[in-house]
Amino acid sequence: MQTMTVGFLIRKMDQKWIHEIEQLRRDYPQHTFLSPEETEKATIIGQSDILVVMVLKEAEAEKAERLKVLFVPFVGVNALPLHYCRENGIRVSNTHWNASFVAEKALGLTLDLLGRTTHFHNLLSKGIWGGFLSKSPENQNWDSLFEKKCTILGYGSIGRELAKLLCPFRCDITGYKRRVPDRTPDDVNRITSNLEEALDSAEIVYITLPLTKATENLFNMENMHLLQNKYVVNVGRGRIVEEAPFYNALRNGMIKGAAIDVWYQYPKEESVRFPSTFPFHMLGNVVISPHTASDAKEGLGLWVDTTVSRLRAYLDNGTLENEVDLSREY
Repeated sequence: MQTMTVGFLIRKMDQKWIHEIEQLRRDYPQHTFLSPEETEKATIIGQSDILVVMVLKEAEAEKAERLKVLFVPFVGVNALPLHYCRENGIRVSNTHWNASFVAEKALGLTLDLLGRTTHFHNLLSKGIWGGFLSKSPENQNWDSLFEKKCTILGYGSIGRELAKLLCPFRCDITGYKRRVPDRTPDDVNRITSNLEEALDSAEIVYITLPLTKATENLFNMENMHLLQNKYVVNVGRGRIVEEAPFYNALRNGMIKGAAIDVWYQYPKEESVRFPSTFPFHMLGNVVISPHTASDAKEGLGLWVDTTVSRLRAYLDNGTLENEVDLSREY
């Protein structure tokens, strides 16, 4: 392979990234590795053939005249100018190291939502007893996950891990994906590519889909009724469910409840900001989480290890593992 310049544009350059860049320089002296600790962002973009990047705007990509490959250290690629990459032959590779952690968080959110753990906690923190001591019917009971009918929208790496976690609860599981495999996997009861069929009898709907042009506002004003009388757990992307009708459907009880880890607005840095223009946090049938599904301590080094391993494979022999299909945006 010809001499390459590899630039790193990682928002948080911890010691793990710094160590790996130093090791890459020792192992591949014929290539150049640019770190944001040492080099200005504009220089990294302008000089790199390869970028390890979390976010890249189209205006920035236009200045990357040598760019051939983007390595993304997680699953989501919606923060990249995918149309520009497709038009200019820039290849993209992502990683799925966090699949088991996101699935675990989805299960935890489900147990909290159905078990009403946060709800009872909030009551008891005020000295108000829920459960059998409550005179209010709405504060007495919770729902079990056992033998529930569950639909996983996006039966990919996260969806497969989630299905495994749901199996001990004897759930009836439907997987939804665009391409139906010839053989139904052991961890689900069925796979379908028909959205209405996937949702027809579901009691709990898991959203693990990527955000693409095809999935943005997949649930909207016109079809929000597909989620009627169901629990929704979203660990995919917020904008898969249109914000206003989702809030209204939860507020009026059309949707039974929701556990939400992914949102509509984010602070640029740590600051006080609500995750939506609507007060989801005020609803008693909603559990909210600040996009932490991948943040297990046990996974802190995996996003570095997996990304660097794929970068090494490309530098060694030109193999681009887990290449994103830019026409599908995932």
